[in-house]
Amino acid sequence: SYTEILSIYEYRSDEQWAKVDEIYFDEDDEKNNNIELNDLVGLYDNKLIYLQRNPTTGFNEILQATHGEDKKSILVSLQDEDIVSVLKNENSGEVVGYQTLDNVYRSHYFDADRQAYYDKVAAHFAEQNFFFTSFSYDYNKAVVLSLSPNNPGTYYLYDNKLSVLSLFNYPYPRLQTSALASSKIIIYPTRD
Repeated sequence: SYTEILSIYEYRSDEQWAKVDEIYFDEDDEKNNNIELNDLVGLYDNKLIYLQRNPTTGFNEILQATHGEDKKSILVSLQDEDIVSVLKNENSGEVVGYQTLDNVYRSHYFDADRQAYYDKVAAHFAEQNFFFTSFSYDYNKAVVLSLSPNNPGTYYLYDNKLSVLSLFNYPYPRLQTSALASSKIIIYPTRD
């Protein structure tokens, strides 16, 4: 049974609310404890988009609803990988991509240039999560925060023109990374 249902409505020009869809959250899903609407729903290309679990595959996909119409279609669906959130432009709030989780979080942008920029930085962090904390106005420089089980947080300065990543700040100089736990992936079959 489901414990939470998020109903999505659209305000139509005829001053009526039209139900677009419902998102169901399984009671056994641990993510259920902290649902962030901002990670699930947004606007892209003047269409409402939202995450919904595909009942056949069991993975989240992104659906899109055309404004003023009672039809929806799949925008992004991955065969064996979950989409965990939508990515939004920091200024406009428009959806610019989505994020997946396969051992580490990775971002996927709809804009090819932005994806290329992201991929250049991702090449430096094969087994670590990383996030951009700030950019220069021209995006030639960025501050990047990397995290992993044995890295509580390290800041780097990324130079896009040179494709160089340099240490900016490690805020825990007394904490030796060799003393921190490392992680190991274990895959095993379950009854479901």
